[in-house]
Amino acid sequence: VEGGYALEISCDGFWRFRFHRSDSSPREIAEWAPSSVINEGPSAANRLGLFAYRDQFYIYINNQPVSHVVDAAYSRSFGNFALYVRSSMTYDLQAQFDDFAFWHVKYVP
Repeated sequence: VEGGYALEISCDGFWRFRFHRSDSSPREIAEWAPSSVINEGPSAANRLGLFAYRDQFYIYINNQPVSHVVDAAYSRSFGNFALYVRSSMTYDLQAQFDDFAFWHVKYVP
């Protein structure tokens, strides 16, 4: 089964964190929440950051820490990541990926 995590932001200043699977509906890990660090509007640029280790996810928007969330199911995902961007409606979207690093750290029980 394919899947991946999504850090989503909206053009009106909200964010959420979900897990998507190809065989089911997305699972909400963090519901939509407002953040004053999100730049809003049709031409706004936002820099998203995500640091993940085991079941811990640290979320950054525009270089500011926004949240720390835990997903106990992550340990069963075998460390697979997918990066994607999409615009569901309204505005054109441009994206740039940089500073992506992935380290496969051997699991030691």
